Amino acid sequence: MTTRRTPCCTTGTRDRLCDIAIAYAQQKGLSARESEVFTRFVSKGRTSKEIAAELGIAYPTVKLYWTRIYRKLNCDDAVGALVAFVREMTVHLQCKNCGSDAVIL
Repeated sequence: MTTRRTPCCTTGTRDRLCDIAIAYAQQKGLSARESEVFTRFVSKGRTSKEIAAELGIAYPTVKLYWTRIYRKLNCDDAVGALVAFVREMTVHLQCKNCGSDAVIL
């Protein structure tokens, strides 16, 4: 992953969710590629096959990344990964740029 967007109150909900997912992935120690896979799933609702096509990698490679993600997030499947993300991210968050409370979903 070459760029990291900064959360901001002026971005759309989907972009903010992407920013939050990136920060969460980094906090959990996901590699750059694992972060890309996780973020595309969380913020865009992409399937593993869609993620593989977007990233230009093989579907089995995405499955391997998911196995590593599950291990790092201590869950068994994509639903568990999403639940872990939502649970941890629903704590009080603030936009670093403007100081306003972030609203998730």
